[in-house]
Amino acid sequence: MKFKHLVILQIALFISVVSAKDSNVPCPVVSPDRGFFSANQIDKGAVVSVEVGDEDYPINLVIYKHEGGWCNKTVIAKYSIEGAKPQVDSVFFAKMRGVVNLFVIVRWELRHSGLGTYGDLYQVYAYESDQDGSLIENKNITENSEMTGVDGYVENQVSTFRLKKASDVKDYLRRMR
Repeated sequence: MKFKHLVILQIALFISVVSAKDSNVPCPVVSPDRGFFSANQIDKGAVVSVEVGDEDYPINLVIYKHEGGWCNKTVIAKYSIEGAKPQVDSVFFAKMRGVVNLFVIVRWELRHSGLGTYGDLYQVYAYESDQDGSLIENKNITENSEMTGVDGYVENQVSTFRLKKASDVKDYLRRMR
C-alpha cells in the first residue's frame, strides 16, 4: 500500500513540474506584423500577443514577462464567438487617471438580415495592473456603454460606432479627463 501511495505522489510531482515548465517559454521577439507587441509600458521587457485559442474562444490575449532567462506566459483574456469569430482590430496602451492600461478593440461580424441587423459589433476592452502585477480587466472602461456598439444597421436603422480605432479611443479618453 505504501508503494502505491509513493507512485501516486511521484506522478503528481511529475505532472506539477511539467505544468510549471509549460508556463515558462522562450521569450518572443517584438514583431507587430506577427502579433507580438512591446508591453514595456506595463512591465519592462514584457510582450503582449494576440494568439489562436480554441474552438469556443478562438482568440487569446497573452502577456509574456521575463523571468530568469525565460518568459512566464499568462493568458489575460479569451474572446468568444458571438455569432461570428472575433477579430482583434487594435492593441494599444493609454493612460486612465494616471495608470497605463492595455486596450484591445475586438470586432465581430453581424449578419442577421431577417432582423435588419448587419455590420460589425465592436467592444473596447481595457486591462490594468493589479497589486501583484497581473493584468485584470478595467471594468470602468469595458462596462462603459460608449465602449460597445454596432457599426452598420440595427433593425434597419443606421448605427455608427465611433470608437473603431485606437486614435478614436484615445481622443475619447482625453475628453473624459
